[in-house]
Amino acid sequence: MRTAALVLFCAALAGPARAEGLSAGGMTADQHERQTPQPPRDLVAARLGDGSVEIRWRPPPPPPGGPLMYERSFSAYRVYRLDGGGGRRLVAETRELRAVDPAPPAGASYVVVTLQPSGREGARPDAVAP
Repeated sequence: MRTAALVLFCAALAGPARAEGLSAGGMTADQHERQTPQPPRDLVAARLGDGSVEIRWRPPPPPPGGPLMYERSFSAYRVYRLDGGGGRRLVAETRELRAVDPAPPAGASYVVVTLQPSGREGARPDAVAP
């Protein structure tokens, strides 16, 4: 009984949008899932002394709806190495803001995309090379 009363009290404090499961931007979690997540920002690839390449980035800007929807908008990052012929190879899938390609071929470039909980990839940023 106390738990139900507390839930109703919190819902009343949050207002009608929160009580119906809507974010501050007026979107449900399902609507956020159908949106394409923004790509990571400030992607940098740097060759390390051992010949590997470190790829670093900043998270994408938060989606409409604030911090609660930010966590729901993507679950991980995928780092791809691109070759000159249009092919791509998965280097890493991570929640970190960096990845290392241990044995990159000459002329490799990289892109990082967000991954939604459903497995759908977000928008692709421009590729970078070390």
